[in-house]
Amino acid sequence: MGAVYGYSGGLGMECLHSGEFERYRSGDLSDGERLRVDEHLKQCAACRMQADLLAGDADSVFGNVRAAFEHRFVADNEADATRTGTGAATDAAFTVAGAPTIEGYRIVDEIHRGGQGVVYRALQTRTKREVAIKILLEGALATRSARLRFEREIELVAKLKHSNIIAIFHSGQTASGMAYCVMDYISGRRLDEHVREEALGIDSVIGLFRDICRAVSYAHQKGIIHRDLKPSNIIVDHDGTPKVLDFGLAKQLDNEGDMLSMTGQIMGTLPYMSPEQVKGNHAEVDTRTDIYALGIILYQLLTGQFPYAVDGQMADVLKNIAESAPTPPMEQWSAALGVIAKSSRRFRLSSCPIDDDVQTIILRCLAKEADRRYQSAAALADDLERYLQGEAIEAKRDSRLYVVRKFIARNKVASVVAAALVMLLSSTGMILLDFDLQVRDALAGKQRSDAAALLHAREADAAVGARLLPMMRELRMGWFLLAVQEGRLDRAAEIQRGLTATSSEWYAMDVLLADDEAAEGLTDGEPQSAVVCFAQGLRFWQAADLDAATARFNQVIQRWPQNTWLVSEARSYLSHIDSQRLKGGDDA
Repeated sequence: MGAVYGYSGGLGMECLHSGEFERYRSGDLSDGERLRVDEHLKQCAACRMQADLLAGDADSVFGNVRAAFEHRFVADNEADATRTGTGAATDAAFTVAGAPTIEGYRIVDEIHRGGQGVVYRALQTRTKREVAIKILLEGALATRSARLRFEREIELVAKLKHSNIIAIFHSGQTASGMAYCVMDYISGRRLDEHVREEALGIDSVIGLFRDICRAVSYAHQKGIIHRDLKPSNIIVDHDGTPKVLDFGLAKQLDNEGDMLSMTGQIMGTLPYMSPEQVKGNHAEVDTRTDIYALGIILYQLLTGQFPYAVDGQMADVLKNIAESAPTPPMEQWSAALGVIAKSSRRFRLSSCPIDDDVQTIILRCLAKEADRRYQSAAALADDLERYLQGEAIEAKRDSRLYVVRKFIARNKVASVVAAALVMLLSSTGMILLDFDLQVRDALAGKQRSDAAALLHAREADAAVGARLLPMMRELRMGWFLLAVQEGRLDRAAEIQRGLTATSSEWYAMDVLLADDEAAEGLTDGEPQSAVVCFAQGLRFWQAADLDAATARFNQVIQRWPQNTWLVSEARSYLSHIDSQRLKGGDDA
């Protein structure tokens, strides 16, 4: 994944910075800013690819590679632009003239509009129930991955029945072919806006956040990882109840056929991503990835800031997330931005309401190594509950003195009586020894439980990683083809060096990088893989040997129909060959 980012940055990352990409994707730009970005994306293939990578849209990424690839070698590509979704037809599909008509519902107003979807407030005409309707804007022209991701969000959320997760209860298509889903309408505010506008104290914030962790834990128990947790995806209603929504980028661990959104793209919202996400290590993405995002959210709620810089050049932001140690929240807090009210239970000389316990909890969530974080959202929620009850938090379980001090603070009367008895009976050593043994036994049981949960998560993630590798190799091959056709042979050779010399992709790259004399020997043999067969056909096409090229492209289609991207490319070249032959016949 790092190679992909380095390459797209080389193509023009200076055009749009990471903050603009994120605001464009979330729909937070003004009308003027959105028009400017839309116009820029029409002209700049590099920024289009970057936007698609951040959106996790594999079809659009490969479509943009194909468009640039064909533009280099085909003079008249207007028909191909329409076919591949890079022309005016796709842009028009993103514009909805007024609210759509959906049988059984009356649209009231628009709540939110993002890069790929819009959410309306509506009334169910039969029951007068107030609902929210989310619509996929591209309609019939939506990319396959966008449609599948939308359908999968509906399928996943339908499994989740929890008081702190927004429920989906109906879905379908409009008359114009736009997919939609109907969900509970929640009249409320974003989580961070609610905390600021209500001026909540630290105990109230942590109590609210504990409920959010319980909801995330419930989703994890159902085998669903959210992967895009952020304040805008958590709404607090007028009763103060938080609701988690937007599972569009969710990942299901126990579904072996679920490869959507696992194709090597960066998935999620950049400031809330974990180190494993920004590195593209999708095999390492598990429940602890959501724990990291929860730590970022809690840090932001209490300090009003991020633990490290998340704006500026993309490379700097990615480096900060992957490597920079978070600034301790007690050092980052300020009265102007952070939570203001002190805890009702604690007397503190400092004006900062964040104490060492809360800081320890947050920093454990933000550990760069997943093994050092909380191993489940339930464990995080339990520690927050212990903090609210004045109990010893698990994050400090290695300090026996700390456990004893917390026990005494919680049981002051009993401690005084115990101290008197200790002095009278002179049995201090026996009592402390018994207490120490109880603590050790409890900690040992907890460690065994955590180890079993960690082993299960790693086994599940290993299965996902095995399915992910071929998809990442396809993406790297796409970038290689684009580099070759643009004449950037040094870049193409650099991509080849990143592959194992025995892989079929490496051999296919050798076919395309070889000189004419060497290429003759490399194209003679019978291809044993789709990518090698395609590379041979492409080399024949470049040499104007249309019959040999046609044979190789037909082999790709017939022998490897499951390789959808290469089959699509082969058909595209067969179409060009037919056009060339027809043109040659007309000239004759």
